[in-house]
Amino acid sequence: MRKSVARSTIQGLLTALILLFTCHGTVLATEARVGAYVTGLRDLNMRDKTFDADIWLWAITPSGVTSPLKTMEYTNSKQVRTSYESSQTIDGKAWHQIKASGTFYQHWDLSRFPFDRQVLLIRVEESLSDETALTYVVDTPNSSISQQLVVDGWAITDFKIRGASFTYNSTYGDPRLDPGASSHYPGLIMEITMVRQEMMSFVLLAMPVYVAVMVSFLTFFMRLDNSSLNSPRYSMIAGSLFLIIINLRAASDQIGASSGVGLIQAIHLLAMVSVLLITTVVIRGQIRMEKGVAVDVIAADCRKMAITLACLFILINVGMIAMAAFG
Repeated sequence: MRKSVARSTIQGLLTALILLFTCHGTVLATEARVGAYVTGLRDLNMRDKTFDADIWLWAITPSGVTSPLKTMEYTNSKQVRTSYESSQTIDGKAWHQIKASGTFYQHWDLSRFPFDRQVLLIRVEESLSDETALTYVVDTPNSSISQQLVVDGWAITDFKIRGASFTYNSTYGDPRLDPGASSHYPGLIMEITMVRQEMMSFVLLAMPVYVAVMVSFLTFFMRLDNSSLNSPRYSMIAGSLFLIIINLRAASDQIGASSGVGLIQAIHLLAMVSVLLITTVVIRGQIRMEKGVAVDVIAADCRKMAITLACLFILINVGMIAMAAFG
């Protein structure tokens, strides 16, 4: 019995010594259990690359610790307003709550518009205490998004929240850290996955393009030997090309400028190329007529070329739309 007690005492002393040497000169970080519940989502602005959201955040810490909600920074926000801040102590732990409503910057991937899937990000980071003083433990079971939340034209398919460690190649002058070292700050990242459901905006943007190309194709059926039709013919072609360019600009204003070529831009570019090819065929027909080629022969060739170009235009459009929808 005495040997057992002595052995336990020695083990306890050794453990204490190990902890003493391990923790010498350091302060154990305070652990905060943090979570979030999204109650509002609106004003998805593709042109300004922003969206608005309402979030309830909470943190559970040891009593007497400053609420982490007071020192949180919303790193991808344009502006944030906080309200309904509260703190209370329950069973020796402090329970802090706050509501944040803000506008957040978002990179919209519109390459597959209108079949796009967007992942909205909200980043929250501790602004004062690094990970040597404060750590976040995510309250995943209680974090979610409101089931009553409805965003017109969109379906919310998923919500995720995860902890993050933000690293900076600076100590920000902290004398406790070695010069030139990095500093690490705890944070949260919320991800809201949404799928577009409305298609009318795409139809309204694409329809003028298809109408302009159709008008251009009509010039194939205007007789080349009728000089009075030359001016209307080229006016129709020029008007179609002008309409496509103006509509492309309107599309960029409506859904936002894209760094790459998305579906809607590809449709406009294909339409421009088609109109230019139609113009080339018409001019070539006039040159052949001036060289004495029979008008009926030229007209037959133009009709064949019209059918070929029309089929290619339709097939390429169907292919691009299918790739955007299922690719």
